[in-house]
Amino acid sequence: MFTSFALLCPGAIMLMWTMIMMFKRKTATKIIFMVTLGLCAIHLTADGIYLSPIVYTNHIGIANTIQQVTGPMLLPMLIIYVRALNGTKLLGWTSPIWFVLIISQAVASILFLLLMGSQQASLYTVAQLCGSGLEQFSGPVYTFYKAICIDWYRILLLTQITYIIIAATVFYHKSRFTLSDAKDVWRGKSARTFAVVAPAIIVLMIVCGTRCVLGDPYLVGHPGVSAILSFLIATIAHIVCYAVNVKPEEKEKETEPSADIAPPDDNHTNENRDKLDTLYKKFTKIMEQDRLYLYSTLNTDIVASKLNTSNSTVTHLVNEHHKMSLREYINRKRIEYAKSLLVSHPNAMLDYIAGQSGFLNTATFSKNFQQFVGLPPRLWSMNQRYVNQYTPERKP
Repeated sequence: MFTSFALLCPGAIMLMWTMIMMFKRKTATKIIFMVTLGLCAIHLTADGIYLSPIVYTNHIGIANTIQQVTGPMLLPMLIIYVRALNGTKLLGWTSPIWFVLIISQAVASILFLLLMGSQQASLYTVAQLCGSGLEQFSGPVYTFYKAICIDWYRILLLTQITYIIIAATVFYHKSRFTLSDAKDVWRGKSARTFAVVAPAIIVLMIVCGTRCVLGDPYLVGHPGVSAILSFLIATIAHIVCYAVNVKPEEKEKETEPSADIAPPDDNHTNENRDKLDTLYKKFTKIMEQDRLYLYSTLNTDIVASKLNTSNSTVTHLVNEHHKMSLREYINRKRIEYAKSLLVSHPNAMLDYIAGQSGFLNTATFSKNFQQFVGLPPRLWSMNQRYVNQYTPERKP
């Protein structure tokens, strides 16, 4: 009973999160995630029925067919989701190859179920699981099924798992995320979902790869191992779903200097001026080189802590050198960075541009972009492409 519960747990959790997402505000990236999650729920439920020791034999053939149709579809969908989070094109040159392989796998599985019937398909599947009694099944149909739906199915899954582990690892290292970024996402203080999703996907693919390598007969013969792997999948899936669905805080309160605090350079002494110049150089470094403005949780307290000074001094520095508040300065820097991303990633989703630029959501990003630039992000990007395409190069 415990093993059956453990095997059905991942599918149930993913189905629950899919239903939750259907009633929430959806962006393009979240729609891709929701479709992927729904496929995961169907696949893992069928997988749990397939491996469960108490399931009726008649249902094993149908569960196996569902498993083989949805299994290969999951990894390309995860690749598309990872690409969406990373801001690259959703479909690469390998995408047509993956989908041709998936369609051939699905057609082969469905044809076998239709030709042999669910009863005969279930008996053959049970024989495969037990590793005995296969001698009674012979002929071209069984040979075709074994080649396409068993041998090729495993090769296809392992290839896709290896690919997405490499892709997620590369994207994770390129994104320069730290443990503090992951904590901010978990607390709803950052839109950089990839800080949690990328390592979770890597671990999830390692667990799924382990299941593929062990094989179904081993998992059926060792229900404890099946239960542990299923609980790991359920836990990781829950972490990813929570990170994707957690609602970011709309605003970070910025601590303003109190009215009775005098400006830090009222005495106009050389010593004070030298200290202010040194502080401003450090401020410029953490903003220009370290790009501190990309962190969604940035406020006056954090900047003052980085500079080892007071909030009023930070406010004075920014106002003196840039004639604006710190919040306005941070938003301007984020918009400049977003413009560079729009140029280098013209096909990227606004979710990605907003999150990478330090904004908690797309609405806040679009509002600030139009305020500072005068055009919505997409329209500005289209204008830039038009200018770059039709403006003749000047000869020196």
